Amino acid sequence: VIAHLVPKEERTLSGRVLLIERRVSEDRRRVEKVTRVIEEGGEERTFHESVRMYTGDELEEMLKDVRFANVRRYGSLRGEPHCPASKRLILVAEKEG
Repeated sequence: VIAHLVPKEERTLSGRVLLIERRVSEDRRRVEKVTRVIEEGGEERTFHESVRMYTGDELEEMLKDVRFANVRRYGSLRGEPHCPASKRLILVAEKEG
């Protein structure tokens, strides 16, 4: 996520201007996002979003904690190996018993 994070974005959607800013928190565990929506008449609303990021190791531990095994990691839905440059982390696991 961090490698592909787009810090600033501006787009128009249904006549509204969206100004989006993203940053990684100081502890590098969250993506903080602020979206400003500017209506055609000039009215502005602001939305804040905070999303927790997990490492592959953290996710794998969570799966094992709830009795999943044989966890495999992929970097795409096509089954490519996961690496730091991957845009995705896909985990596949089997439920025990």
